[in-house]
Amino acid sequence: MVAPKRVVAPKSQYEQWQDTIKTCRTDPSWNEYDETIKKTVDEYNRHLANTKGYLPLDWRLIKAMTWTESGARKQEWKTRPIQIGNHGDPGMQAVIDGKEGSSLVIPPSLRQRLSVYKIRNEPETNIQAGIGYLLTKCASYGETTTLDPADNKEYEYTVKQHDTLSKITHECHTTMTILNSMNHGLSTLHPNQKLKYKKGSIKQTITGWTRVTTNTIAVKYNGRKDPKYQAKLEYCLSMINGLQSTTPPCWKQVCH
Repeated sequence: MVAPKRVVAPKSQYEQWQDTIKTCRTDPSWNEYDETIKKTVDEYNRHLANTKGYLPLDWRLIKAMTWTESGARKQEWKTRPIQIGNHGDPGMQAVIDGKEGSSLVIPPSLRQRLSVYKIRNEPETNIQAGIGYLLTKCASYGETTTLDPADNKEYEYTVKQHDTLSKITHECHTTMTILNSMNHGLSTLHPNQKLKYKKGSIKQTITGWTRVTTNTIAVKYNGRKDPKYQAKLEYCLSMINGLQSTTPPCWKQVCH
């Protein structure tokens, strides 16, 4: 009696993707950006080391992102390995313009290199911008009042009719915090009232961080557009570390 042929189910799209990643075992081009990633991550880690709650970024997470976003078998690998800069992507313009807090996150030495052309065509710049945008999304921001370091003089302002606190702070180059601290009980304004103030401004600051994990990357960088994004990152990490099924627990932590 002839045994029936075993029917092999076709591989899923995810399994086909895994097979592509497995080629890293024999294809050294999967590792060609290692030094760029390490150097860039080190620069970000030094720049952000003194911000509240920052934990050093692991360069292997970024390597896993480049494998997940493009990979050595795709054409984009040679231009946009981390995929920031695709048409319609708001992240590229944010880092170029210093918006969303990126001016605080990206080291000045890297920010001055960023341009639309370089982000879209130069792998090193693409990786630098992608890391910057990821960390920008992982930071929390607040505002703080800073006295003008070049002018410590105390001034006096005489309130005029129809003045408002907003108008006064703008005209005197000061802030509400400074006015309140130097004029106790300030609640209402009346003509000829004397207000003491020093010059200062409100500046955006980094107040904390969401830890960068595979989950936070999937949420804040990919936006959960790919439901398997976190699983892909963890699979790439297992390959990067010479493993098949496990990754360090810190990479699997859930973002709250």
